[in-house]
Amino acid sequence: DAARDEPFSIVVLCKPDANNALMTLLAKASSATVGEEYQFFLDASGHLNFQLQDESADTTLEARYAAAVGTAWTLLGGTYDGSGGIFGLALFTDGLTRAITNDSSGTYVAMENGAALVHLGARYTTKEQFFNGRIALALICAKALSRDEMWEITKLCNAYFDLAL
Repeated sequence: DAARDEPFSIVVLCKPDANNALMTLLAKASSATVGEEYQFFLDASGHLNFQLQDESADTTLEARYAAAVGTAWTLLGGTYDGSGGIFGLALFTDGLTRAITNDSSGTYVAMENGAALVHLGARYTTKEQFFNGRIALALICAKALSRDEMWEITKLCNAYFDLAL
């Protein structure tokens, strides 16, 4: 509602084919000028990013894990507690909490619930930043998942997909 945010989390089990291209995992955004709300993506260095957009103020709240996620199967998670601050964001790889780099810009207040659609493996209606690789699982839930909950999801993925994350 542009005044306060609600908590939510994104989890994606994926196997990127490369770590040298900007690739979207999940995004709710229509275009670069209209309807951007959030993006969960790998940057051109293979770093995991979770970005929230305050469209009316043209500002972002963004956390980045400053290590490449690699090209093996990996469970990536991003949580947001709704607080409006960088310490309300957390990033996870394979169930482990990762240190974040603050890549925010401007004074972020809140996302706006626009009419943008959620896109899997690309962003915008023009399908930019296409994900190059495989996605086996993607979820969005209306709460900030805890470290314990992320670890339980990792264990479930290991058992179901016969992985050793």
